[in-house]
Amino acid sequence: MGENAGSSANSSAEEQIQAILVPDRSEITESQKVRSDLLKWKLIAVAVLGSVGLGLTERSAANSYSLYVLAVIPFVAVYVDVLCHHLNLRMLVISAYARIRCSGCDLVYEDFCKQARSLDQCKHSRRARSPEKGCIDTFGLERVALKHTTVALCGFLVVLALVLIPGWPPCGLWDWLPSIVILSAAIAGVVVSHLTDRAFRIRYRALKALEKSYLAKAPLVQPPGQNEPDDARRDIPDGLTHAPSRIRSLLSSSYSLREIREIDDQLQSRGTFVLQPYSSGLFPAVGPGSATERTSGYRSVWVRDNVHIAYAHFAGGNTPVAVRTTYAIASFYLKYRHRFTDVIAGRVDPSDPMVRPHVRFDGERLEEIAEKWPHAQNDALGYFLWLFCRLALAGVLVPTEEQIALLADMVRYLDTIRFWCDEDSGHWEEQRKVSASSIGVVNAALRAYQTLFEQCPYALRENATADRVKRMIADATQALDAILPAECAQVDPRKQRRYDAGLLFLVEPLAVVEPAMANRILSDVTSKLLGEHGISRYPGDSYWGPDYRRKVPESKRTCDFSDSMEHRDSLASVPGMEAQWCIFDPILSIIHGRRYQRDGRRRSLDLQTRHLNRSLSQLIERSREGKHLLLCPEAYFAEEGNWVANDHIPLLWTQANLWRAMSEMIRSLSLA
Repeated sequence: MGENAGSSANSSAEEQIQAILVPDRSEITESQKVRSDLLKWKLIAVAVLGSVGLGLTERSAANSYSLYVLAVIPFVAVYVDVLCHHLNLRMLVISAYARIRCSGCDLVYEDFCKQARSLDQCKHSRRARSPEKGCIDTFGLERVALKHTTVALCGFLVVLALVLIPGWPPCGLWDWLPSIVILSAAIAGVVVSHLTDRAFRIRYRALKALEKSYLAKAPLVQPPGQNEPDDARRDIPDGLTHAPSRIRSLLSSSYSLREIREIDDQLQSRGTFVLQPYSSGLFPAVGPGSATERTSGYRSVWVRDNVHIAYAHFAGGNTPVAVRTTYAIASFYLKYRHRFTDVIAGRVDPSDPMVRPHVRFDGERLEEIAEKWPHAQNDALGYFLWLFCRLALAGVLVPTEEQIALLADMVRYLDTIRFWCDEDSGHWEEQRKVSASSIGVVNAALRAYQTLFEQCPYALRENATADRVKRMIADATQALDAILPAECAQVDPRKQRRYDAGLLFLVEPLAVVEPAMANRILSDVTSKLLGEHGISRYPGDSYWGPDYRRKVPESKRTCDFSDSMEHRDSLASVPGMEAQWCIFDPILSIIHGRRYQRDGRRRSLDLQTRHLNRSLSQLIERSREGKHLLLCPEAYFAEEGNWVANDHIPLLWTQANLWRAMSEMIRSLSLA
């Protein structure tokens, strides 16, 4: 019964999509046919006018005036161009309207066209590391057919006018008149063609701005045809019955400021926000007491995790901890600075991840770990560069000369490997691919570095000039535009990935995407990856898949899988049963909280509350040394049919995110 009802709902939704899209597609098709006919008539008209103007027989006094007919050709060409531009605008208006009506839908054709209009030229040159810049527009020949043919015809008429100029001295004005008229018409044709093309581009930009304004104001809705059309209405428990007993009675679908402070006090007293660093100031991935803190390698230091933890301290007002952590990461990279300079100088091959700057190391001794690891992680380097610049801009960190030189080397390194088209292992340290989440992090870092240039002259170094940074930002922005809202859009099916929760970090804390794209990312995550106990990293994720502890030996659970994803997938990949992580719900709560603080909309506060409740429901009770703690696990996974927390408790990155989410909730309720 329920299945039939679901099928009926899906069919109805599909009919709604067809009602919206099919007429629009048919109108576009008809417009394309008309435009093709116009281009054919343009050729015919030019051929006829050329035949009449040049004459098919020997020119006599009676038909000498036929040369004036040639002057009509540019205006006929311009007229056809104007009509074609009008049809182009009409089709673009229809497609923009369809996207607005279906904001949140997977418009695969539109996404593909967007990528086709900005293919990376370096991948299509003969040399792998071609110095060529820019992009290839797959549909660019249409522009040649429109504008450039008109310009070429006008150029031909200029040459013809010069050929027809009589000898000197002329017998009379009438001998010069044909050449003058033809030459004037050709020049006028070029000018008018340019003006119409410019008018088209102005109107197109205005149309895109209008579309963005609608999408930015659009609510977070899911595409018609989904069983779960809206994040706020999905039939998934809000954690009110699954929360630990010590906090369950305090949870509610709405809070007063007093109530949320009471929950915060409970978390503070139960050790939820206790993040214990090493003496170096760096934080391990898991806190003390984890069942596998030594065997899993999770007592090592990850740069990415530490940046998120340090930023939580900075956002929470504890800047000394944030600065100390940042200085410690800088000290490690200064110690192994040759990792950057060797790649820049071409002494090593960056295709070997072990010669790249290490992103996981011994945080107690600030030393590299010899174990093979997928260190090709541009996002981790980008996170550090972003945090360092943010703290410097805030005036809480004053860079030393060595640190300034290190930042310049990092920028040169990222430029050398061409990070905007470099395959790296990204947030999840898996198979290398060109990932939007990695490109976006580095793009945000370079923007912060560029601001540091403008406000702090001491940051300007040789080989890391403002022009270099500006160009790198442009390359990264172009690459993001070609990939988003997907994570990876490469041709290789093993590397293609439409949905990935790592893209959330481009929204918060990096704020490197436009509001419309931020809406799209949130919509994708909540419609495709949201589960009952957490949020999956991406569809098909086999890390901590069903019965992971039974299928994968303890020594192999957290090893380098970047070169053997097929093996792990064969053991633990079950579609729809991916591990549900706990780091994302706090981020969603923060995002909606920031929106509520800007627009005051009740819906934003409701979503902020809902994702905070989900985060609180993910806490695990642990008794250690006579204390009853509430800790954040890394993820929940299916074991013998039940969803349980995995071994990595507490994951400090998650606890830092929850700390920020609680602070944002208190801030929102202070404004209510």
